[in-house]
Amino acid sequence: MPLTRKVVFLIAALASLCSVTSHAAETDEALISIRFSCYALGTIDARGLYYLDEGEPRAFRISSAFRRGPYDYTGPNPLVFYRDGRSPDGSTIRIPVASARIDPALKELLLFFVNNDAHQPGEATPEMKVIVMNDDLRAFPAGAYRVFNLSEHEIGCLFGEEKFIVPGKDYKTVNLDEGDQVNVRIHFSSNIDGEWVPQINTRWLYSSNERNIVFVADDYSTRHPRLKINTITQYLEQ
Repeated sequence: MPLTRKVVFLIAALASLCSVTSHAAETDEALISIRFSCYALGTIDARGLYYLDEGEPRAFRISSAFRRGPYDYTGPNPLVFYRDGRSPDGSTIRIPVASARIDPALKELLLFFVNNDAHQPGEATPEMKVIVMNDDLRAFPAGAYRVFNLSEHEIGCLFGEEKFIVPGKDYKTVNLDEGDQVNVRIHFSSNIDGEWVPQINTRWLYSSNERNIVFVADDYSTRHPRLKINTITQYLEQ
């Protein structure tokens, strides 16, 4: 599958699991106070990005290799991201490129930034979309894995001694207690037409001071059904 199709599929699948927002005209009256980290899905233009925190410009960065942040924000909802530009008279203006509408109950967030295929230069459509994920340590603690099943099939998972099933287009957070720096057996199977097909059998180095987001997706580059995995690791101070 070409890279662009892979990214589009990933966006669509993630959007079905998390809230996804683009630039919105309406603004909630109540202010929100949050902390967020950023991650880029695919290739985006991450140059010169800002947001207004308590009305003051704050620069932030996005990477497709690892999380960036955390960043603090207090202000209106949605949170709007912009670049500086020039008006016809030469004055500096703020050009919105994306926005994230936040559930007021959430305080710790991971924002996935993705290109908006509908965007055209000079038009009001946003340059990027933002997928919002709850990143609170109480829901996703150190030592845990959050498994997103982006495939079309139910997957069976074995993480150490923990066995669980994640339906298609769903996710599950599993907490392990394996001690620090331990090789943990990891196994994935797909339920294809009622038959469990072994897919991935490996070992990962588990550490109690990190948490991992695991994306499990269908691999369309092979003739037979296969799974592929991608992880985002965050190391946490003890």
